[in-house]
Amino acid sequence: MFKLLVTTTDPTLSYNIAHQMEESVPEQMEETNNGLVQTTVEDKAIKPNTAEGRGYLKNCLLGAVAGLLIAAAYVILRDLLDVRIKSAEELSQRYDVPVLGSIPAFTTGKRNAAGKKKYKERGENKMAKKANNPFARTLISNANMDPAQKFRIEEAYKSIRTNIMLSILKKGCKTIVVSSGSPAEGKTTTTINLAISIAQADQRVLLIDCDLRKPKMHHYFGVSNAPGLTNYISDSVKNNGPKTDLYSIIHRTEFPNLSLLCAGSIPPNPAELLGSEPMAEFLQQISRDYDYVIIDTPPLNVVSDALPIIRESDGVVIVVRANGSTHPEVQKVMESLEFIDAKVLGFIYNFCRR
Repeated sequence: MFKLLVTTTDPTLSYNIAHQMEESVPEQMEETNNGLVQTTVEDKAIKPNTAEGRGYLKNCLLGAVAGLLIAAAYVILRDLLDVRIKSAEELSQRYDVPVLGSIPAFTTGKRNAAGKKKYKERGENKMAKKANNPFARTLISNANMDPAQKFRIEEAYKSIRTNIMLSILKKGCKTIVVSSGSPAEGKTTTTINLAISIAQADQRVLLIDCDLRKPKMHHYFGVSNAPGLTNYISDSVKNNGPKTDLYSIIHRTEFPNLSLLCAGSIPPNPAELLGSEPMAEFLQQISRDYDYVIIDTPPLNVVSDALPIIRESDGVVIVVRANGSTHPEVQKVMESLEFIDAKVLGFIYNFCRR
């Protein structure tokens, strides 16, 4: 069986060609085969009313409409499935917790100059290399950036400082814990810059690194991590032998009114140490000498080390990264804090772009 299809731009021309072949082809085949093959036409040629090519524009329009619908569906689904936090207003409205302030995103050409110099002198090339990272977060006072941008960031920290001070109406020392949901949200840098800002308000501030698994604060100030907090807590429960003197391991920084207590030797049981009775006694003892104790802790969704300290503190501040932190992460943090009946002072919306 043979099927004949004729396509031209003219319906009449297509019909005439097909009709002629319909009549001539059977005769030619019978002559070629000396009558041995009988050829019949099953379906006669049909004259089309319009040319098939005229539907091209219609198909193009249908394709364009379909493309627009698919693009619109993609945009809608992307917004529905994108659970990243995109604004400070979104935070405060969803969780009914105030946003203490927003820190603009910035990059810098150097880390703390004093810390960089000391680590180079000690031959710690890894840290020196990190100090030269142009995208490393750093202390605002030592940042190499546009003066106008630096001013905006400093004012943002001052605004956060004021909001925190007004949130804790208490005489004596105030203990504030800073944490986040996940790593890489700028928590440690934010904690240090916040402590510097409070110290600049003529308040005696002790900054404590309680991220006992991955301590970082000693890098910023160019001091040794040990001996530190863990060494003092461990020695305090010893019945005999030399003990670490607390005030000998507290470092004075280049910033007036600001002191630093590093994490110390990494212990095998960070959560148990931070939740121990000696730790509570330490915080009570140290509160006599300072107006504010600012504590940096590990991310709450990674480990639960910070929960005992948060429970005993005067409040916790949660650092959230713009377009990085997600609602499920923040929701999990809030549930953990609600479980221990913690006082949440508010969010710091970090890396925001305006």
